[in-house]
Amino acid sequence: MNSLSNLFWPVCFLLCFHGSLSAQEIKINQPPKTTKADSLKDKLLTSSGRGKLEIITELNMIYRDAKPDIALDYANQYYSLALNLADSVEIVKGGRMIAYSLMDFARNKEAVELLNKSLGIAQRNLAKYPDLRNQIKSILNNAGIASMTLSNYDRALDYQFQSLKLREEDGDKGRIINCLNNIGMIFYNLEDYDGAVKYLQRAEQLCQEVNETQERKRVLINLGLCHVELGDPKQAIILIEKAFRICGSQCSQAIIKEGQEALGFALLMQKEYLKAKAKFLASLEISKKQEDTRFMCENLSSLGQIEIALGNEALGISQLKYSLQLAEPRKLTKTRLFVYEELSKVYKKQKDLKNSLFFLERYNQLKDSVYSSALIKNLAKIQSDFAERENIKTIKSKEQILLLNEELIKKQKLQTILIASVAALLLILTGVIYKFYRGKLLISIKLDQKVKERTEELRQNNNRLVQANEVQQSLLQKIGRDGQSIISGIKGLCHMAQLESEDHRVKEYFQKVDENANKLLGLYSKNHT
Repeated sequence: MNSLSNLFWPVCFLLCFHGSLSAQEIKINQPPKTTKADSLKDKLLTSSGRGKLEIITELNMIYRDAKPDIALDYANQYYSLALNLADSVEIVKGGRMIAYSLMDFARNKEAVELLNKSLGIAQRNLAKYPDLRNQIKSILNNAGIASMTLSNYDRALDYQFQSLKLREEDGDKGRIINCLNNIGMIFYNLEDYDGAVKYLQRAEQLCQEVNETQERKRVLINLGLCHVELGDPKQAIILIEKAFRICGSQCSQAIIKEGQEALGFALLMQKEYLKAKAKFLASLEISKKQEDTRFMCENLSSLGQIEIALGNEALGISQLKYSLQLAEPRKLTKTRLFVYEELSKVYKKQKDLKNSLFFLERYNQLKDSVYSSALIKNLAKIQSDFAERENIKTIKSKEQILLLNEELIKKQKLQTILIASVAALLLILTGVIYKFYRGKLLISIKLDQKVKERTEELRQNNNRLVQANEVQQSLLQKIGRDGQSIISGIKGLCHMAQLESEDHRVKEYFQKVDENANKLLGLYSKNHT
């Protein structure tokens, strides 16, 4: 089949199904606001030197998702200006910016070469410019992603482990999540799905710990992909739909593209071909707008597989070949392997053994070159080195824990001594207080006893005085009565003497005695009434 016929069916296919896509399935974000871009462009024309760098960076970010070709142009402008300024830091930033855009066009080999060049510059100037450490972490991360796309999985894993080491040292949890996600996807591409899930679950746990939502969406989608390969499409759909719920109507084009494709894989495993087809078409539409060749190839090859399953073998073969045509110059190994295998199967089904054998041989050759013994050996060494580093870190962590435990034990001993001392002081104080209280109580008891004794003594004295007073009163009354009798007798005698005496002076004397006797009698009467 010539190249013209190869292109005919895909073009027809895309025209037929373009109108059937619903806005709900595509959910493409609005293009960047031209007013801001135009304002920055005007500002760029009037700026010079370093003043242009920040403006170019903003323009690059505006066009990165919507117009990657324009974003690449601004990245090249940034890099050229940095070279003219001979600024190592800005050269590194510009190199990273270009590499990022190159990866959008699946020019991953160029991206890796430029990233390695930027990495060398950054490492040489790190002592002078410590801020380059952040650039190094990002360069290693991007180089790992690009190498993974090129199926250089050993190099990709090495880059990511180096980046992870730096990020763990810096405690950069947000970037650690990104690294764990990328490492998980390397294992996914190596078909080690259990290993992939292990790293992706670590990333998901960290997302929840730091309340990270941006990276969590991609982690959940990738976990969904792993569950598809592990034969659990229902769980995969739950995870992917959870990712969509996080961003709701604000999902970015990239997340929608990746999530729709992942849903397509899950539905395809369940043999829900029409639903899966709609998801792949939605993802394909966005990847076309973003000029994302890798996703275009993956979606086209999956759509070809669906058409073959539905009995439309000619259309399916055409889509597979179109996908292959895009994938081969960009060395998209995973897509090429998938297409070779699918074409070998369909041609075998059609009894076209020549073509079946041709694609089977290409599949085996590519797989052997990618999954070579050298790759397995390098992967084993890289994982072993990383595991050793993790073990050393674990040992150090345990040693630190032991030191902390020892310090804690010392503190606990000191606390115990202090508590015992305080308890002893409290006991002594309690004893003193009790002794003081007991002494006071005894004094109070003795005082009370003394009061009682004194009260009894006073009562008895009072009784004696009362009795003595009564005796005295009785005696006085007797004396009074006796005195009155004597006085009365004296009066009677005086009266008789007055009658019998004839002497006038004697009568006067007895008269005075009688008067005085009356006075005495009056006093007795007054005191005894």
